[in-house]
Amino acid sequence: MQLRKGYWEIAYREGENGDWTLVKNPKGGWAADPFLFAYHGEIYLFAEIMSYRTGRGYIGYCRYEGGSFGPWEPAVKSS
Repeated sequence: MQLRKGYWEIAYREGENGDWTLVKNPKGGWAADPFLFAYHGEIYLFAEIMSYRTGRGYIGYCRYEGGSFGPWEPAVKSS
């Protein structure tokens, strides 16, 4: 039996009939449980980020710019 590491992917679409677009997972992990937040005219995607290296999760975010979401950044990490 072959074991695989679990992972999730986040997708979004613009409008009810738009095509689904995947948000690139962070390097070395995956993102799940997303929510959007609008602030000062910009849209941010927050999610739980799971690191393969540490086996722990943290809250990360990426910003919508130029028609897609940019790279993931840590928002809240435990020590």
